Amino acid sequence: MSLGFDISLHLVPASGSGESFSFEKAAKSYTLSLPFILTKSGVDSSKTKYDFTIHLFEHEGTTAFELRLAPQVTGEKVPYTGKPRGRKPRQS
Repeated sequence: MSLGFDISLHLVPASGSGESFSFEKAAKSYTLSLPFILTKSGVDSSKTKYDFTIHLFEHEGTTAFELRLAPQVTGEKVPYTGKPRGRKPRQS
């Protein structure tokens, strides 16, 4: 799925639901399996890189997250013009 526009993904906390996503404890923070969520939502994150911003909003008395995804804009790669790397060519 190639998206030429911004999309939003709303993450709303659910309790007791078997089909909900959960935060997992990491070293100093919490993580969320975002690639799994994006795949289930129909976004192919393996071929296109995305930038996203997170906005908090209230939903039925709880704090929920809105992730605004936009395809990452990459510039053209500039060729390397510095010192050549690797072994020097053999002189005969």
